[in-house]
This record gives sequence, C-alpha cells and structure tokens, in this order.
Amino acid sequence: MMYSRLQNTTMLAVIGTLGLVLTGCAENATSGASTVGGVDNCAVDSDCPGGQMCRAGFCSTRGSAATDINFRFLPSNTTGFLPQYRENVRVQADDSVDFLLQRGVTVSSGGASGNAEQSGGIRYADSTTPGGPDGTLLFRPQDASDGLFIRQAHVDDGRFDTTVNPGVYTVTFVPDESDKLPKKTWRRREFNSNTVLSLSVLPSSEYLVVDGRLSREIVWPDGTSGTDESVNNVRVYALSTSGEYSSTEVIPTANGEFDLRVAPETGTYDLYVVPASSESMVPSVRFDAAFDALATKCVTSSTQGGGEVCAWSGSLGAYPAEPATVSVQLVAPDGFSSEDNWQGTSLVVRGPLGRGNFARRFSADNEGKFELTLFPADWSFDELRQYTLEVIPPARSPFVRKTFELTGAIGTDVTHRFELDLKERVTGSVLDAGGNPMASAELEFRLDSDAYSEDEHLDERAITVTTDEEGRFEAWLEPMRYDVHVVPPESSGQPRTIAQADVSALRTGEPLQIELPRPTVLVGSVFGAESSDGDDIAGVGDVSVEAYRVIDGRTVILGKARTDADGRFRMVVSSEL
Repeated sequence: MMYSRLQNTTMLAVIGTLGLVLTGCAENATSGASTVGGVDNCAVDSDCPGGQMCRAGFCSTRGSAATDINFRFLPSNTTGFLPQYRENVRVQADDSVDFLLQRGVTVSSGGASGNAEQSGGIRYADSTTPGGPDGTLLFRPQDASDGLFIRQAHVDDGRFDTTVNPGVYTVTFVPDESDKLPKKTWRRREFNSNTVLSLSVLPSSEYLVVDGRLSREIVWPDGTSGTDESVNNVRVYALSTSGEYSSTEVIPTANGEFDLRVAPETGTYDLYVVPASSESMVPSVRFDAAFDALATKCVTSSTQGGGEVCAWSGSLGAYPAEPATVSVQLVAPDGFSSEDNWQGTSLVVRGPLGRGNFARRFSADNEGKFELTLFPADWSFDELRQYTLEVIPPARSPFVRKTFELTGAIGTDVTHRFELDLKERVTGSVLDAGGNPMASAELEFRLDSDAYSEDEHLDERAITVTTDEEGRFEAWLEPMRYDVHVVPPESSGQPRTIAQADVSALRTGEPLQIELPRPTVLVGSVFGAESSDGDDIAGVGDVSVEAYRVIDGRTVILGKARTDADGRFRMVVSSEL
C-alpha cells in the first residue's frame, strides 16, 4: 500500500455519512514545481497565458468562483479501500480540497469453515436441514444507484465473508440453480461496524411447487392447426404481481415439463416464457395471474382446491412447424459508396407469433446482406407474416438507424432490398481558450434530452470521434441538436467541457468549431486510516478521483485525476463550472 503519513489533520468537516473532507492539509498547493504525477505544463506564472497562474504544474485561471461538485473515488485493489463518493462538496480553486476515505467493515457469517461456533450465515428456517445454500449475496447501497458501489459475496454452504462501506443496504441472495430456491431480498440492513450477519431461507421442501408443462400448436400448410408439441428451448420464471417476489428460473425438459418454486403467502404470480438463447425460435409470452401462492397451497386457474404442488399447463399458441430462410439486402443511396460501411451492422426482427411476440437479432456480412430465419405466414407458407425490421448500423456509421416493414414472398430467388438514409457529414475543430488546436481530444456526441422527449425511438448511443494533430474532426450526425462532451488528453492541462451543436442549423459545408473554456486546477489529497482500528491517517496512493455532476439523469465527468504515492492529486476542470 502506498501511504504518506499526515502530520496535520485540523479543520475536519463531516460530509453526510460517507466520510470526511479535510481542508488546508495539502502542502505546496500553488508551487510551480509539482510532485503530483503527470507532465508539468508550466513552472512559473509567466509560462501561462494572461490572467492565469501556474498551479501544481498546470496553468489555472485566477479567482474562480466557489462551486459545489460531486466526487467519487475508485481505489486500486492494493489500497484496502472500496469505491465511495462525496456529494455537494464546496470547492474553491485557491484552496486545497482533501478527503478522508472510510475504512470498510466486514460482513460475514462468522467463524471459519466447519466451525461449530459459527453464529451467522444463511441458514434454513426449519433448523433441521443441515448446512446452508450456495449462491451469491448482493449488497446494494440504498442511497446510491451507481453499480460501482454494489458489493457481492460468494456463499458456500451458507458461509460468506465480504467488506462493505458503512451504510444502509438492500441485501439480496441469489441461490445457485442446483439448490432450487428462489432469490430473496432483505431491505434496510445497516452496517456501521464489523457484523456477523444471520439470514434465513426456507428449505427447498417447504416452498410451494408449480408443476408445469409448455406446448404449442402446429399450423399446417392448409391453414389448420393441431397437435400439441412440447417446447423446451425457453426459460420459465414467475413474478408476483406486487413486484416483491420471484420464483425459481428453469429450462423445461425435452417434454416441455418444468417445476417452479415460490414462497408461501406471496400472492398472485404472472408466469413468463422467454427464449433461452439467441438461437431460440420461440415467442416471448406472459401468462397473467397464472397461479396464487397461499399459506399452504398454490392454486392455478385450472386447479380445484390446489395443494403444495399444483398443476399448470400453457400453450405458446399456433405457428408453423419450421421457419424459412429470407434474404435481405441493404443498399446505400445513389451516388454514395457503401464499401466497408456495413461492418458491425445488425438488424432486429420483431413480430407477433403465437400468443406472444418474436424477436431476434441478425448480423450483416461485409456486403450488407442478411440471411434471416423467420416463420412464414399462417395462411401461406410462401408468404411472410408481418415483421418489423430495425436496421442498427454502428453509432459512427454514415447511415441512420431505421425501421422498415418486412412482408412479401419467400423464395430462394427473392431478396428484400431496403435503402438506408444518410446522416449529415459534419467537420469541425477543437481549440483551447487561447485559440490553439487541441490534438487527440475525444468528442462524444449525444442527442440532447429534448430530442428524446420529442421522439422516443431516436438512437441513444453516443457517437465518438477523436481530433487529429491539427484539432480537426469529422462525424456523421443526424440533423438534430447534440450535447458534445469534449475530453482533451489528461496531460494537456485543458478542461473537459460540454458544448451544444445544432446540426440542423449548420449550412452545407459549414464547420463546427468548439472552443474549450479556461482551465482551473484543483489540488488536494486523499487520506485514509492505516488500519480499521487505528488513529494514524496517511495519504492513499493509486486512487482514481473523478469530479462529476448528474445532468438529465446521466453522470457527467467534469475532471479526472489519480493520486500519487503520497495521496496527492491535481485535477483540471472548467473555470465556468
């Protein structure tokens, strides 16, 4: 572990319940010579443009206003600390901003493997079934939606051991399939110190069992249907209509038979059938109110009285016995060379099938051709049923993501052709605040939130390009409004920014020019206790520090840095935050 002992820990301020911010601790915050990692861009103030000062080796705008920023910390595995965050931290460019990381607390079953004195763990509620189940425990902080802060622990025979940050968690146990148990969730479990955690689940024998069978009807060439056929290339599960409980999830046998287990007294369940793999030629079907889980029995709509085991059967509906091969060819508009532009293009075919809906993804060859496997129409095996075909080019492709209706004849000599529309070719450049070209800057174009509210079918993917040595870029964009996230190289000393670009307002051939704001340099340190029960605080090295804000529900990074061996960091952000 990389530590530098902290000599002065005065002026501590508590930030929420997640840790501390220390002020006035970093040394030499404004010195020209920086010992923080990275390449220095200045040594003295005269190396910087007018109105800027040299701070920790980077040019920084003088007198930037104080502002509130969120921070998150991603320590390396060698530090012994877990990812954590601080919200609404008041920062001022002329002051250092220093943080004290929390030590994690252990949550375990207690004792060692085979230890008779083990007091916790996941145990069976009847106390007569020996040992415990196998699976995974998930710890989700109740005040953080970011998946970075979810912890998980392997459970072996009911035993587990993990470390979490102090706080309130939702704990979910996901059993191994071999245990035939549904997952279970416990809400509002608080861990502020090392904890031996005791949890209980019902043994498999005490769950109610839904004994089911899936089938489908075959449509014959003359339009008639009949002959139940078992369905097995699917996954089956059930969710309570309250949204609180779930069943086990299973794949039926070759005969279409399966059994689900649910906890008693958990109410009414809907049953779901979904494809088991990307190759499955079956519809997704939901059976509403398929059964009720009562105190001592389950009841289905076809069961009179019910019991601990209740029978259920369902059909996915009627559709042809075998699918057919359908050829699709994508074409570019006249006058545009599509060479090398089809790589990575896929399409998703959707349509009604039986009692549910069918969906499958296919990939194009280098010439934009697809060989689809689809079911014909019920009324004629020489005709396609009605499908919706969504063509999804790569985000950087010159082609627009587009939806078509796929109908018509089936045959070895029939190819369905679809012409894609082109985006607008946009060129531009990125300059720093002094008007100098910014090389190797990454630009991420995202349609702004207003565009999504107007059309929910728009492509949400980001389009990412990089500037050349002269700061120039080229991108294929739709004629709409974009938020442009500009990320200069970290060694450049230039800040990230978000610019707005209305492609529809650009005149033909008009370049898009983006100017970076003036930089502000934040300096600080990340500290942590050297041990869980010790009072010695030291700098923590090899921690990724990210400043961010949440804009329209999306986390936007304002600046990044990494602490050196002494726990110090310098971060370049916009002076306009």
